[in-house]
Amino acid sequence: MKIYNKSINTLIICFILAQGIIPIEAATHENNWHHRTFTKELIDIVKSQIHYPSFAIDYGIEGEITLQIKIDEEGNIIAKKFIQRSGSGQLDRAVMRKIGRIQSFKRIPKELKLKEFDFEVPLTFLLLE
Repeated sequence: MKIYNKSINTLIICFILAQGIIPIEAATHENNWHHRTFTKELIDIVKSQIHYPSFAIDYGIEGEITLQIKIDEEGNIIAKKFIQRSGSGQLDRAVMRKIGRIQSFKRIPKELKLKEFDFEVPLTFLLLE
């Protein structure tokens, strides 16, 4: 009898744990989708504002930059920094000035339940012949 009761208790516990995992995974998947979608929207906003500076074209300056930007729930920039610099101080400063001119981004979606949102923006400046 004890073995039988122990098996039933184990079965019930496993069933309860399995039931609890399903909604968490579904919520995590949905949250990841919102996170990825919002990140793409923000990156698109940045890339629409950044253009190859004319001085960099004239002097043949190329480089790859990665920026990290943090916004508050209203979409205001609260921090920005380089993760990777281009190798040209002039190009780096020009990009950072352009980022500073972006008034604000979209509000953080309520589904994400975040007060702040960090995202990285990769930028490549490459002259084609």
